[in-house]
Amino acid sequence: MSMKKLFTMIGCMLFLTMTAWSAEVGSGGVYSVMEISFTGPNQTPSDAPAKNIDFWVQFRHESGSPTYKIYGFWDGDGNGGTSGNVFKVRFCPTQTGKWTLVDVYSNNSLLNNQKEGDYVTATASSNKGFWIADPNSEGSRWFMRSDGSHQYIVGNTHYNFLGAPNGHETNSTEIRTDIDENAKCFNKIRFKSTPSGDQVKPFFDASGNQTNDETDRPNPRFFTERVDAAVKRGFEKDVICDLILG
Repeated sequence: MSMKKLFTMIGCMLFLTMTAWSAEVGSGGVYSVMEISFTGPNQTPSDAPAKNIDFWVQFRHESGSPTYKIYGFWDGDGNGGTSGNVFKVRFCPTQTGKWTLVDVYSNNSLLNNQKEGDYVTATASSNKGFWIADPNSEGSRWFMRSDGSHQYIVGNTHYNFLGAPNGHETNSTEIRTDIDENAKCFNKIRFKSTPSGDQVKPFFDASGNQTNDETDRPNPRFFTERVDAAVKRGFEKDVICDLILG
């Protein structure tokens, strides 16, 4: 057997082996949000994974370009619990086809290289995509959607929307209802991402106690029940969620 044939056979075997090891870890339409869960070190409210654990994933389209670097985050037990070992990455594909997790990096050994080589599949959808500057408008001052369509932005503001907007602590159901009502008249809502809470507060202090003061210890329960509830409903209604950070 010639060396050329031998190397060809070895290359084919390596390709088949790598293909057999890879798995689809998510699927959805273009411009949807795919959430991929990873198993990392167990964390509690007194830990600071947002500061101490570096974690990101690079997604590359099957055509070879583009490649996007997306940072992950600790999500407690994955269901709003405040302790756990679940880390997540949320990815929005911009083209149909296979997107491979070509590089999964973390300074924590449990997360580093986890699911590397796996992929997500993006299918055609009716999602309009991002709001971006129209390069053909004068001074790029006008907005357009990723699909090329143009829309007017008509917005409303609810500063304490996720805290206690009506004088009492809100919840996921009320938040989704408020988004639904706003969507009848507006396509943008501006609100604070971390307003002061009473029963559920957005952060933990160094001792693991809930606090309204901004720290490097986000509370997964607050972000799951409040921020995620609002943004997910906004996406479903095609309403811009303009988050005021800090």
